[in-house]
Amino acid sequence: MPKYLRDALERVLWTSVSAAVSAAAVYVNDLPEVWIPIGTVLFTTLKVLVAKKVGDPNSAALLKG
Repeated sequence: MPKYLRDALERVLWTSVSAAVSAAAVYVNDLPEVWIPIGTVLFTTLKVLVAKKVGDPNSAALLKG
């Protein structure tokens, strides 16, 4: 599988996971629905920060330029 296709599929998967986790957290804690996209952004930001430290430096998401 080409690297960029694998990276794209991984992004789709992680975006879906972050949205599902955020939605579950909102409904379990009985928070307003406005927190779903906020939680998704926070989850995605945390994942990006971790990926910069431990991820593949040749990933399409981490390439500079």
